[in-house]
Amino acid sequence: MASPRKYGGEYSAGMVSRTLFWWLNRLFYLGFHRAIEVDDLGDINDKFDSHALLERLEKHWNQDPQISKTALMRCTFAAYKWQFFAGVVPRLMYSGFGFAQPFLISSVIAHVRSPQRDFASQMSGILIAATVFIYVGLALTATWHRHLSYQLVTMWRGGLVSLIFKKTLSLRTCCAEESASITLMSTDIDSIVTAGESLHDMWCSFLDLGIGIYLLYCQIGLPSLLVLVPTTFTTVLSAIIGPSDGASPRGLESSNSEESSQGI
Repeated sequence: MASPRKYGGEYSAGMVSRTLFWWLNRLFYLGFHRAIEVDDLGDINDKFDSHALLERLEKHWNQDPQISKTALMRCTFAAYKWQFFAGVVPRLMYSGFGFAQPFLISSVIAHVRSPQRDFASQMSGILIAATVFIYVGLALTATWHRHLSYQLVTMWRGGLVSLIFKKTLSLRTCCAEESASITLMSTDIDSIVTAGESLHDMWCSFLDLGIGIYLLYCQIGLPSLLVLVPTTFTTVLSAIIGPSDGASPRGLESSNSEESSQGI
């Protein structure tokens, strides 16, 4: 008889424990008193199972015509789209709390300058409560959406590595490019994961920029549009410099090939 599965602390933790990451306290306690072993970690969540991740990605990959350069990106997003959408609301809430800060500061300054003291104590309590609400909200939504982003890139890594490994096993030796799979499963996927960690910041930055410029325009008028100058400059510069980064993985692939041929 198979032994029952021992799930990790996050799997069985409640909403408050997951939000505040209290479920990590037991792991920290064990790590402080002794060396952590594999059995202390427990089994991972079922959604991170590599076999299940491979099936989901392979299903979309086999249905795609695979004629465009964005085929893999499109299939990967389609396979794990619900995990991506799970982080949309927390990221929007994080932006909302961020835009609330200048309004809070303006209210505090106006309250301090106000000569009327009739309702000073009541207004002070409201501002203190608003300050606590906004900054606690910033902390919680930041950890929330970033945690979901890390879960997403973990699923990407599990699906892509499994797909590449399965494809490599099905290729003939004469058809497989030397050391290409090693590079794909290490450097290339690490690059994808690094970029994926800030995926929600990428799309939400356009929304934040538009709202920020509008709010600034309401305060100072047309000079607010000057913030678009450095934004446009850095965007164009990134488009020029970005393609040169592709040479680095190719050099590493050549290095891996030489090391493999030398038996390292």
